[in-house]
Amino acid sequence: MRVFVKVMFHYKSIAQVDKLFAMSSPNITYIPNFYSQEESKEIFTKLSKCPFKEPIIKVCGKSYQPLRKSCSYGDMDLEYEYSGHCELPLPWNRTMLKIKTDVEKKNGF
Repeated sequence: MRVFVKVMFHYKSIAQVDKLFAMSSPNITYIPNFYSQEESKEIFTKLSKCPFKEPIIKVCGKSYQPLRKSCSYGDMDLEYEYSGHCELPLPWNRTMLKIKTDVEKKNGF
């Protein structure tokens, strides 16, 4: 399985996350308490140190800077392209690899 993960922190509350998953396709499942509160805090702290950046994207020929910072991780043979912007993923770090492995295990991969 080839995976590309876009990491974004822009949700102010769990209610916003719940709303996101309620609107999402059925291929996404939100599992409350997938990690313990302690594990979640540790993961969040580590992920908040990722090298976030603010890319320039093009929409209808005009350049914009998104309101949120992001960074991309994934298998090295993948790239992510949107709105005239192409990103090559960073190699998996330990924290991202743990999340990836845990999600794959939970889903039987």
